[in-house]
Amino acid sequence: SQLFRGTCYKAQGWRLLGETKGHGRARQDYYTTHNRPKQLWVRELRPKACATLRAARLPADLQHVEDAVIPRADLTMVEIRRLLVLCRQVPDWRAKKGKDYSLQCLLSIMVMATLAGVARGQRDLAAFAQGLTRFQLRALGSYYWEIESGLHQRLDVTAAEDASRVRNRNGLLVLGILRRCAMGIYHDWRRGRKNKRQSTLKDFHDDMRRFNNRHAFATITSPRR
Repeated sequence: SQLFRGTCYKAQGWRLLGETKGHGRARQDYYTTHNRPKQLWVRELRPKACATLRAARLPADLQHVEDAVIPRADLTMVEIRRLLVLCRQVPDWRAKKGKDYSLQCLLSIMVMATLAGVARGQRDLAAFAQGLTRFQLRALGSYYWEIESGLHQRLDVTAAEDASRVRNRNGLLVLGILRRCAMGIYHDWRRGRKNKRQSTLKDFHDDMRRFNNRHAFATITSPRR
């Protein structure tokens, strides 16, 4: 993009989406910044393709493609909250071992999936739940996060495990072990805290940083024997 302006693409009806971040692969599992972003151009292969993809339903000749995709829920946030209220009235019949997940959240997602036409099995139900929008997840509130273990959520959200660019199997294994060791230390630290609202993983990182800085400063300034 630094050498060419894409004039030929514009003349042929291509549309500029934007530029990349300017990263290049240096090794199999490592990327470096080269500050030479590339331009991304797109063009419709058939007339009115964008309008077709944005439509609520695909045309009849593309219906087989839509049938193979897990449908999405179209419930609003208000409707989901009302559904949660109804599902809370169902008594929990499960044994203690089976109460790892919130019953009202599971039932709500099952009802939403059934209304959307998903009735194939547990894997399709899980795929349907992953396709919920952020507004629908917000309506489900904390109940949704109980479906996945707290460890899984902390690794994905706070530790950014899914966003890691490491692709080497040994590297992934080592980083996974280190992250889980850090989570164990975090739980030990959290048990000794009085204010649980200020005991997030970010608070833990900040506390450890201050602790290490104090010890490093004490080591540097202590008189030598």
